[in-house]
Amino acid sequence: MPRKRLGLRHSWATTLGQKVMVVPALALIYSGAVILALAAGVAPAEVNAVSGYQWVYERLGALDPADWSTATRAVVAAAGVVGLIVLVALGWAQRLIPHVTRTSLTLRDEADGRTTVSPRAIERAVEIAARHAGVRDAKATLDEDDLQIALHARRADLIPEVLRTTKTRAQSAIEQAGLPDSTAVRVTVTRFTPASRTELLK
Repeated sequence: MPRKRLGLRHSWATTLGQKVMVVPALALIYSGAVILALAAGVAPAEVNAVSGYQWVYERLGALDPADWSTATRAVVAAAGVVGLIVLVALGWAQRLIPHVTRTSLTLRDEADGRTTVSPRAIERAVEIAARHAGVRDAKATLDEDDLQIALHARRADLIPEVLRTTKTRAQSAIEQAGLPDSTAVRVTVTRFTPASRTELLK
């Protein structure tokens, strides 16, 4: 079986989430280093001179709920909810979604030159060919060995005819594109919408 190249989807949210994670990571490194230094017997004064952990501890220990007004608590609560939503969204963006990286197809490779075409160009040609009287819209996806077409049909009673016609037109488009005859064509009707009254009067 030939090896396929996999890619991972990447967006601005993924990059932002990775940068935001640097802040808690540095905080964990800071606190862990302080605890390890104190546990190893380093003088607290020397550790504090480098890290300033006593200042941080004093500031956090001085926080008293009685000092917080109702408005301040409401603002902090709202900020916490917004922060939670943002962090959940950024965390969701970090999930790994591998996908097969598609490359251009070689239609002809001879001594005088090579002819290549992108998969999307073939899909577009098939989508145009698949849009006939019984089809509102078509979406083609070219895989390694087959071509899948999802149709939005106009009428439910014409679905069998639409499937046959679409497959024939798609196979013709594949032959014109120069793809191998072994490429299987699979047509699926995903939805249908009856023609409107305006369309019926035309």
